[in-house]
Amino acid sequence: MKFPFRKKPKAATAEAKPVADAAAQGAEAKPADETPGPAQSGQVIRELLNSLAQEKAEGVAEIKLLRAAFFKASRAVLEDEALANEENVKALEEYTKAVKNPDLRADAVSALGSLALRYPAYGDRAIQVLAGALNDTVADVRCYAVFGLNDLGQASKERAATVTDMLVAAAASPHNDVREAVMTGLTALAVKYENCAGKAVQTLAGALAANPTENRSAQGYMVRNKAAEGLGEIGLAHASKLDDAIKGLTPALADKDIFVQYRVIDALHAIGLKNEPAKDGIIASLEKTKEGAIYVVKEKISGVISSLRPPAKPEKTPEEAEAERVKAEERRQAAESAAAKQAEATRQKL
Repeated sequence: MKFPFRKKPKAATAEAKPVADAAAQGAEAKPADETPGPAQSGQVIRELLNSLAQEKAEGVAEIKLLRAAFFKASRAVLEDEALANEENVKALEEYTKAVKNPDLRADAVSALGSLALRYPAYGDRAIQVLAGALNDTVADVRCYAVFGLNDLGQASKERAATVTDMLVAAAASPHNDVREAVMTGLTALAVKYENCAGKAVQTLAGALAANPTENRSAQGYMVRNKAAEGLGEIGLAHASKLDDAIKGLTPALADKDIFVQYRVIDALHAIGLKNEPAKDGIIASLEKTKEGAIYVVKEKISGVISSLRPPAKPEKTPEEAEAERVKAEERRQAAESAAAKQAEATRQKL
């Protein structure tokens, strides 16, 4: 995760406050790649606390300067264990929900996830705070909460199941960006930890079953793409979930979006290549889909079926079989003759 900036900050407001300038002064005094020392970092953090308090109370602080100050302060906490103390961590947790500006809240969510990865002792607390951020009113903040939860869940088998439950709940988000992040996160957790796979497969299959007839961008086709890819990966990773993954994928062969169809076909193809018992059923489903498909989908399915079930070689004619037998006999006789000559030469030397 790139931390904590995700995109260029918005244009500065005309109502910049002196306290915001003071907060960012340290960030502009040195090159961006130079890490401040502990004493300087502590000062930056104190200034940042004051700046964010002003922003929270008045809502007029200059966001660009605040984000620059936040970046420097949060990086210092991440890189200097002495600064990762209770006071600073509590402040960071507070920023994820109390700061008005959504970019700052998203920065704080991202930073908190990174801090908990760096200092595992804060992991449980961070997970609870990030779970709260899943209810934020802004989709961008919720996306970064999903990213952070996914990272923390993958880092700890003990926490993975809890995180999976949180992401399953977040799959109901009305925003496609959040749901897409959830599909990716559930896939990663399920592939790594089999005990997370059952709920992940069920959630991904449910997302894939949404089959809109309207335009793609408005209906979240990328969510279904990620769900199809995830089901394929989980089915390949865990034999116990193979049948469920195939059951989730097969109905989506009829998806109204060609790109989703392609992802589903690719996922079934990958499963069929590595699972001989599943191959016949997959081929049957593909052949059924092919009957009513448009030309490009038919061509793709034909290629996949040929890959899964290569055409049998034609039987040899009697003449070809006899010619092959004669050649084999000639090779055998030549080998025997060479062996006899070698044996005779060896005997004469003795």
